[in-house]
Amino acid sequence: MSEDSEDIIKKLTEDVPDGKATFPADEDDEFNLLLDNFIQSELKNIEEEKNNTRIMLEEPEPQPIKQNASDDEVADALELAEQKLYTAYRNYVDSIQAIADAQAGLALNDGNVNGRLAYAEAVCYEYLGDFQTALQKFTAYRDTYGSSEAVEHEISFLQTRVQ
Repeated sequence: MSEDSEDIIKKLTEDVPDGKATFPADEDDEFNLLLDNFIQSELKNIEEEKNNTRIMLEEPEPQPIKQNASDDEVADALELAEQKLYTAYRNYVDSIQAIADAQAGLALNDGNVNGRLAYAEAVCYEYLGDFQTALQKFTAYRDTYGSSEAVEHEISFLQTRVQ
């Protein structure tokens, strides 16, 4: 291990409690140790940020969630960080559902809506971060339904993400 690596490891592990950090000889173990230390450090930072945000915004303490509460009531009852996570989860679930709906619609082979469904499916894959699949879907869309400035823009953007 080079001196630079040792300096980096020291900086990443200096806040590990009770000197629990060790430096195994195996590179995979070393990577896992660094990853664990990084995750612990990030979790600590998130907790501090959450507390600081609550103080700055004078956010009220979270309330218990009522039984049979609506999605909006559930979201309102969560802490700010949990609300963000909940929103991200909802967006993910909505995107998965949108892909399933688009694919079901495409299976009906209705020429009046197939283009819009194919475009929507590609957008959902991009939103989910599956850039390779999104690129394939947009390229197939262009090949089937023709090009437009928006489609070419999406393809150009996605090509930068998959290389």
